[in-house]
Amino acid sequence: MSDEATKPGAGSESSEPADASTEFLPTEYLGPPRLAADPLPTRPAGDGDLRPRNPSPVGSTLGSIRVLERLAMGGVGELYLGYDEKLRRKVVLKALRGDRRSRSWRARLLREARILSQLQDPKICHIYGYVEGEATDYLVLELIEGRTLTQALAEGIEPGLQMRIAQDLAEVLVKAHGRGVIHRDLKPGNVMLTHDGSVKVLDFGIASSEELGMRGGERRDTDELDTSDRMRTLAGAVLGTMAYMSPEQARGEKVTAASDVYSLGLMFQELFTGEHPFGLDSSTEELLPAVLAANTRPLVGVDPDLATLVRRMLAVAPEARPTAADVAERLSWIRAKPRRRLRRIVVLAVTAALALAGVFHLLRLREERNRALESERRAVEARQEAEEVVTFLEEMFEVSDPLRAHGESITAREVLDRGADRIGQELAGQPLVQARLMATMGLVYRGLGLYDRADELLRHALELRRSLLPPGSSEIADSAHRLALLDYDLSRYDEAEALHREALAIHQAIEGPDSRAVAEEERYLAAVLLGQARYDEAEVAAQRALAVFERELGTDDPMTGATVRVLGGIYRRQERYDQALPFLERATAIERHRAQPNPATLALALYNLGIAYAQLGRYDEAEAAYKEMLENRRRAFGPDHPEVAKGEVALATLYRRLGRRPEAEAGLLRAIEIFERSIGPGDQNLAFAANNLASVYLEEERDDLAESYYLKAQAIFEKVNGPEHPNVAMVLANRGQLAWSVGRFDDADRLLRQALALDEKLVGPEHTDVGWDLHVLANLERDRGRYAEAGELYERSFGILDKVLAPDHPDMVTARQEYAVYLRAVGRDDEAERAEAAAPAGGDP
Repeated sequence: MSDEATKPGAGSESSEPADASTEFLPTEYLGPPRLAADPLPTRPAGDGDLRPRNPSPVGSTLGSIRVLERLAMGGVGELYLGYDEKLRRKVVLKALRGDRRSRSWRARLLREARILSQLQDPKICHIYGYVEGEATDYLVLELIEGRTLTQALAEGIEPGLQMRIAQDLAEVLVKAHGRGVIHRDLKPGNVMLTHDGSVKVLDFGIASSEELGMRGGERRDTDELDTSDRMRTLAGAVLGTMAYMSPEQARGEKVTAASDVYSLGLMFQELFTGEHPFGLDSSTEELLPAVLAANTRPLVGVDPDLATLVRRMLAVAPEARPTAADVAERLSWIRAKPRRRLRRIVVLAVTAALALAGVFHLLRLREERNRALESERRAVEARQEAEEVVTFLEEMFEVSDPLRAHGESITAREVLDRGADRIGQELAGQPLVQARLMATMGLVYRGLGLYDRADELLRHALELRRSLLPPGSSEIADSAHRLALLDYDLSRYDEAEALHREALAIHQAIEGPDSRAVAEEERYLAAVLLGQARYDEAEVAAQRALAVFERELGTDDPMTGATVRVLGGIYRRQERYDQALPFLERATAIERHRAQPNPATLALALYNLGIAYAQLGRYDEAEAAYKEMLENRRRAFGPDHPEVAKGEVALATLYRRLGRRPEAEAGLLRAIEIFERSIGPGDQNLAFAANNLASVYLEEERDDLAESYYLKAQAIFEKVNGPEHPNVAMVLANRGQLAWSVGRFDDADRLLRQALALDEKLVGPEHTDVGWDLHVLANLERDRGRYAEAGELYERSFGILDKVLAPDHPDMVTARQEYAVYLRAVGRDDEAERAEAAAPAGGDP
């Protein structure tokens, strides 16, 4: 089998972004398959340490220390009670377990001693010395009498002590991080509480120290340990305790101070709620996906300021987490609870609460006065005044909208939550006012990527308006439109289409067929139709909308630009690249020249432009567009929003094409974490990311991971799109290449032919997806020695691909090289040379 086969470049669909203009995740078929994977490097059972192993030191004397008894045994070490005859005090001796006495593990023990010697602090277990024994070495540690935090949590901790423990733990990290030390295994089992409630942090055995790593005289020990650690990571294990790991630590990536802060956040959630954030009744295999996705339980029943802090500590992106010093400072502030709060978010929350209280009081007074006077005129005045105040409140809540606040909106979450709760409870007697506020806040929750809460509010608002207002009311159209946007975000295309058409019919009846409101609804409807692959209908709707916007608003208005972007997406999806690119470049130019630039909509234009560049093989331009897009998205939405995740998928997919697999893997894992946390495990955005990550793992010869992520993507696509959909065909084709790459030719043939049959049925026999299906099947038949079948498949493949892609496109270069392999195999060397001459660039980067 050749190692040169490829099936590149399938387009893909994604959910509508915050302004409901088209955006589609780039999803590629696999790069070159390969022979069956070489075995991973193995490691001998020992490190070459041939010193004798003593079964137990109990009863022996180590210097002035008499070993009295064994206290405990863990996975790595053993603890013994000792008595120092010279200093007349009890001590704890920590030794390596018998099967952990290699050179690298001894280096770890020595490093723990050196780290503890740096960290002389009353909240950290003291080290008294380091003793080299015949069979192993020992740390001489302070004897701490009390109970572990694990035991304390099981028994219950009084509320007054909880904050003190949290403060002490944060201060330990401040001290450690200030000395360049990262603990890497922070958990309740490594924290002792003395009888007076003082905290003692233990076990710096897998800690890392920048200071030690910088010392030339100690570099060898550090290097030995790091090599051992890396080997354990390759073998599938990571250093630390899974239930208290950060996502990046669970992936075996570099652990930073931010990872300690994440672990501390998990401990805080358990400390203040009494429940572990992930639950501890799962196996490691069940726990790992939750840890990787940072899929923690909701944080409830906790002081709001403390809850906000813990959520920040549990941010998926390490750079979004506070430092240990920030945590300690914030805890001090929370414990003090000053009357005058200085942070803007709390000022905003108080303002919102006061304003809401005023509205409710005003409404009640007006209603009572209206009933008493039985005056219709006064009732009208009361409603008008209430509407004015509600409008004011809407504007207040909309400061949380990321499209307005440019990334600072997350800090207003407390305002939204409190306001939403009060409106649901206290405006029950004013259902239309309640519906109006719910519709506003639902849209803001959607903009923040908090889809469950958005769905609840938007759906309730629409139900209220439908039950209380005439069928053709503009308020019903507004609610239907807002809920349709959310349905599109969640890949519920049929529901989104029905709601947009309901809103469209109302606007046509009220304002006429050529109004701006109708044009705007048609633009959104075009995006939904595009998501359903109904290209002709989508183009008609978008062209109608564009004509209205250009006539009413001009050629450079943002609404015109958004519609131009939709049309570019429609043409790109149909592989009409020459027609698509001018539209996408025009849309980007319109966004760049807005009087008030909007980073969210500029990012959207750059996103689609980058995909077009990538599909045309203009990779440098694609990378530049993607990077600028991500910068704008983070500015608009913050680091953990689904729109940022979509951008990560786009850039990672490009990196995979360029052979930059570590960058691709990191970006896709970040995207998956964000999608699973914000949208949930069943969204097709997650499926696209999983498919692309599987492709990276296949190229890295990590076949089990590749198969797992492909199956995950296929299950989601089949649930969302149904079993007969181009997305399902895409994954089947990729699974076929995976089977081929490991020599399972019969499985490969079956899967690839399933993909071909679906593509021919769904996108037509002349689509490039069909061309690549045929090409990969031809490569498979070639490698099985079935040359006649391979020749026919190659002929059909190039008959499609030559019509769409230029000869110098990287994918076509690679395809010609693969064809040349076949020609040489059948003795047609002259033709092979001509095919190779037509592919001088060397193929896929």
